[in-house]
Amino acid sequence: MEAVDSEEDGQTVLHVAAAAGALLPMRALLAAGAEAAARDSERSTPLLLEAYKGHAAAVELLLAAPGCDGGHERDARGLSALHLSSFAGAERLMRLLLGRGHDVTAVDKKGKRLLHLAAKRGHAGTA
Repeated sequence: MEAVDSEEDGQTVLHVAAAAGALLPMRALLAAGAEAAARDSERSTPLLLEAYKGHAAAVELLLAAPGCDGGHERDARGLSALHLSSFAGAERLMRLLLGRGHDVTAVDKKGKRLLHLAAKRGHAGTA
């Protein structure tokens, strides 16, 4: 079950639900067999979209889905879920990901660390 959005961005219905922060539709899509690890044209997964928004409950849902690699994937810019949660200032989500073994010293394709992303947005709690 992977209906792809017609805007040529490669997003599945699950991507669209994740981008909207729609937890109940996400649950229904996953129960119907939607692929949690699907990638769009920017190599983002639904989990990465939710991490960018700082939605810890949705990330937890996706982490429990079959086929999820634990949130260690990266998008086309080399950003991980931990990078994106830092950028969002989502302290609870960062603690969740760090508890699952995410690397706090990881860098993106531009060599930026979590500290850079958090500082750029003024998020002292995630720096």
